[in-house]
Amino acid sequence: MSKIFIIASTSMTINLFLKDHVLNLLENNKCYIVSKDIHKIDFSHKNLYLKNINFSRKINIFNDIKCFFQFLVYSIKSKPKLYLSITPKAGWITSLVNTVTFSNKHIHFFTGQHWTNYNYYKKFFFRLIDQYILLKCITCLVDGISQIHYLKSQLWICKDKLIVLKKGSIKGIDQNKFYVSKKYNKNIKYKTNFDDTLKIILYVGRINYEKGVICLSNAVLSLINKGEKIGLLLVGTKEDNSFNEIKKIFSNNINRLAICDYTKNTERYYNYSYITCLPSTREGFGMTLIESSACGTPVIGSNIYGLKDSFIDNLSGLSFELNNEEDLASKIKILLYDSVKYNNFKNFGIKRAREDFDKHKIEKEFNKFISNYL
Repeated sequence: MSKIFIIASTSMTINLFLKDHVLNLLENNKCYIVSKDIHKIDFSHKNLYLKNINFSRKINIFNDIKCFFQFLVYSIKSKPKLYLSITPKAGWITSLVNTVTFSNKHIHFFTGQHWTNYNYYKKFFFRLIDQYILLKCITCLVDGISQIHYLKSQLWICKDKLIVLKKGSIKGIDQNKFYVSKKYNKNIKYKTNFDDTLKIILYVGRINYEKGVICLSNAVLSLINKGEKIGLLLVGTKEDNSFNEIKKIFSNNINRLAICDYTKNTERYYNYSYITCLPSTREGFGMTLIESSACGTPVIGSNIYGLKDSFIDNLSGLSFELNNEEDLASKIKILLYDSVKYNNFKNFGIKRAREDFDKHKIEKEFNKFISNYL
């Protein structure tokens, strides 16, 4: 059995994106998950080993040095056949370990560039880190076609190492979970306390400024102030003060806002809602929009490179100009009143999600890819 290291900054990343891939690998390999909050890994196997290292998402020199040496010692003792990293910090530290140990058995998963919107010098610094990761890897997986194009335009060498599986996505869609169903609508209505007459605009993801939630809140409120019977539902982990700012925005319309904690059962919220919106300022691949489409709920997304693969403008949803509240509001209004367009988006979105992003097809392709390096 080959030993495979799977490294991520947080265990949630493993649970959300790599769980099924790891379970497939465990059939013929030993897997070692290295992450923060390792006790939160929500699956087990006789060939699965867990190692807790307290990686930080942001640069923290002293903690990063400590994590590097912890990981280095663990790697030397375990002697893995392959390293598979995901998240920037995990990719960087794994590349450093591979450099120090003179090994060449690292594959990194690029899932978006956090430096996209940084100023020149800060952006250049983090581009260098991603370039270093690419340089030290055997190859790098990318979760979207448009992201590959973007990386090739921003990095300098080794661009031929960038690969996307099928049409993108890390894990694909589980069609036994994400499908049209109104089974839980009453439960969600009870939880959110929305009036039955409202059409719900949904956001699923981390709740922070970078995700464009303030732009979305202002756009929805502007429509409410014009008499539209809509509500805003946010589902995800609260990460900064944007949560409190959103509550202030809706202070006079609090019955039109509901905020729910992160859940594994997002399909219930997609099915309950009228539109799903992802107004992010940066994304590697907007998986929530694919999931929403699979549930028959049309989508709206910002016109950034990472969302070009997640929906097709004017076929499965609508694109709006980044940070433009008026444009976003106008796109929401189109779907509120144009039932023909809405139903066309719904039907096309379901078909595309099933055909292009089926979970089993992507898992099969991933297994075939990894087997080449074992």
